[in-house]
Amino acid sequence: MQIVGVVGLDAAGDIGATASRATQLMAEGADLVDVDGTASGLQQLDIRRTARLVRRLVDQGVPVGVTTTSADMVVGVVDAGARVVFDPSGGVFDLFMPRIVAAAGVRYVVGQSVARDRVLRPATPWEFRDLAMHRVRTLLDAGVRPDLVVLDAGVGQLLQGDQEWPIFDHLQNLAGFGYQVFVDASWPALFRAEARSPEPLGSSDDDETAIGVCVAAACTNAWGVRVSNVARAAAVLSGRPAHSRHGTGARTR
Repeated sequence: MQIVGVVGLDAAGDIGATASRATQLMAEGADLVDVDGTASGLQQLDIRRTARLVRRLVDQGVPVGVTTTSADMVVGVVDAGARVVFDPSGGVFDLFMPRIVAAAGVRYVVGQSVARDRVLRPATPWEFRDLAMHRVRTLLDAGVRPDLVVLDAGVGQLLQGDQEWPIFDHLQNLAGFGYQVFVDASWPALFRAEARSPEPLGSSDDDETAIGVCVAAACTNAWGVRVSNVARAAAVLSGRPAHSRHGTGARTR
């Protein structure tokens, strides 16, 4: 299972500092680093600067994914070496996205959020299956290879609302769709992208929740999981004793 760490740039961001943070995440155990412009406030059309960051990370040997809802951004970052596109809108914010992803031949993590006036909200349990299958059909019709389609399980967003899903059961049901599954366990921890020190922060309770989601994802053979505390997630998933920087710890066999 891929452990995905997160970095971001804000309007005054320092590419060098962000690249250093990405390298640190790899050292902590990340398999992939997600450049998340949507979380850090980066303008979606700031393609050139994002592509420079991606190219720098790739040159440093860092496998890179990018979170974006823009097909134009996908063109720029894939050309720079990005391997994965995370799209929380599932393609509904940019109707060119399916064909661009198909032409790029990269892994596409399709979000299952519902868009209202360009604002995303989590899908409800009764919306999720039909929404996911509709978006997959759109991708396949556009020429995206089935083995490159990954379903975002929507777990991270659902932890923010008052919906209580049995997460393990939900992930098992998704596995039955026949597509790979991605789990965002970086929520409800907060994400901060500062000019010189972009790093995710979270409370002890948030950290414990995220680790529990990671274990559930591993038990259902998910393709990947996005985490805030990469070092702790890597330790827990590998069966090593782990101690959180937030003061919590867990020991697994």
